[in-house]
Amino acid sequence: MTAVELVAAARGVLVVDDPSTRGLWSRIATHLARQALERAVAEYWDQRSRGLSSANMRTQLICLRGWREDTAVCRRLAFVWSALSEASHGRGGPPSRADLEAWIEAVEAFLAGSR
Repeated sequence: MTAVELVAAARGVLVVDDPSTRGLWSRIATHLARQALERAVAEYWDQRSRGLSSANMRTQLICLRGWREDTAVCRRLAFVWSALSEASHGRGGPPSRADLEAWIEAVEAFLAGSR
């Protein structure tokens, strides 16, 4: 799946009211959003500097600030990746719907600026 497809899937989980996902929806959306972010960054580097796509995610996110003019979006993306990573590993409680929506919006903003 592409980053755009993954972010759409993450957003889709937030709007589904299905009893079978009760208690799981936030974990599912968290993992999809993190995958979308990581895929978006990898796709960005694949188009510009193939060597960076094999670096760890923290390094890739730091390097983004030197390659893009929208450094605020890059800083926000680094924060979001950290928050999604923490949530993915079960640290703290599950993220709220509002947090997930804001994190997904940050990934979408990055994707919009990458086109």
